[in-house]
Amino acid sequence: MLWHTSCLIRLSVISRGRAVPLGWRVRKHGSATVSLEMYQEWLEEAKTRLPCAREVVLLADRGFAETQLMSQLRQLGWHFRIRITSNFWMHPSHVAAFQVGEIALKPGHMRCWQGGWMTDKRCGPVHLAVARPFGSDAYG
Repeated sequence: MLWHTSCLIRLSVISRGRAVPLGWRVRKHGSATVSLEMYQEWLEEAKTRLPCAREVVLLADRGFAETQLMSQLRQLGWHFRIRITSNFWMHPSHVAAFQVGEIALKPGHMRCWQGGWMTDKRCGPVHLAVARPFGSDAYG
């Protein structure tokens, strides 16, 4: 967010441990949550600029946590690591569904689930990792 009025979206590749921007866009937008329509074409264009033989992993903050994006990334053949908010519902294959915020962790602990589905739309399969850092009331 820039001055609570605009949102900066940057697409970068990692080379030798550095993020090298492919491009960025600034949109008048009062929230960090960005709709897929705002950058969908940009992802398609980025695919044409990246080497075919490379594995692509999209890293994004929770403003990009939406099942439509995850579906598009799968269609592009990309992997993703996206932070999600505590109100997301998870549907693991081996336990009852739960909201991420219901997970009770002690500081310094983490939990992982493999092969579950996210939200009532059953986006997946996805993996979930939840951690609570030392000295923090928040989950990471």
